[in-house]
Amino acid sequence: MQKASYQLTIFLIVAIVLITTMVAFIITVLYFYRKKQIDFEKNLAKTRLDHEKEILATQVEIQEQTFQHISKEIHDNINLSLTLTKLNLHTLDWTQQEKAEQKIKNSIDLLSTSITQLNDLSKSLDTDTITRHSLLMALEEERQRINKTDCIYINYEVLGTPVYMNNQAEIVIFRIIQESLNNIIKHARAKTADLLLNYHPGYLEVTISDEGKGFDPSQQPKVGHAGLRNMENRVKLLGGSMQIQSETGKGSRLNFFIPFEKL
Repeated sequence: MQKASYQLTIFLIVAIVLITTMVAFIITVLYFYRKKQIDFEKNLAKTRLDHEKEILATQVEIQEQTFQHISKEIHDNINLSLTLTKLNLHTLDWTQQEKAEQKIKNSIDLLSTSITQLNDLSKSLDTDTITRHSLLMALEEERQRINKTDCIYINYEVLGTPVYMNNQAEIVIFRIIQESLNNIIKHARAKTADLLLNYHPGYLEVTISDEGKGFDPSQQPKVGHAGLRNMENRVKLLGGSMQIQSETGKGSRLNFFIPFEKL
């Protein structure tokens, strides 16, 4: 009995150390994001080309939103799981073996959930996939990450012959698509969504659609869809245009078009 208790305690200590290490990793990522932001601001002050200034400003804005996203995820999900784990461990009573073992099992499940959440969070922040490979591979990894959550299924299709743009442009496009998919997950109440990249001669067309609850585009500033304006501004920054079609109860469809000549 005491041996089993000792082994379980050792396991939980190791698991908590692992969680702490992963949280430290997230904090390190935040530090380097902040350092990059400062570098971007310095570059912004030095550059003479208006377009480059806008690109840098957009990347800083994206990083600010990333900080907010990390903070919210840690506070709302990971912090809750760790707090519940702590409470379970503090209230262990081995005089009631069955209840104690159940609390340990619950703690292990909570720790596993926290590890998964941290892993998913770190993957969602990683734009190095674009640098190492391409926008298309980064989107495929994002699709797989979302589909694993079982809250929605993303269909993904690429038509035409892919044209590889500069790294800065592909990161901006990736963040636009990522934000659109996040909006669908948070607001649309849809079971599936479709992501289509169509490479036409001279331009890229991106279509993101769902069959969720939809909304009235004329009321978007009032119902929490102000983020759509930021997405449109980023599309315009790349010399493109964006269209939104939606109707309450009939889903939504977002199209944006990026000309290659601007990149």
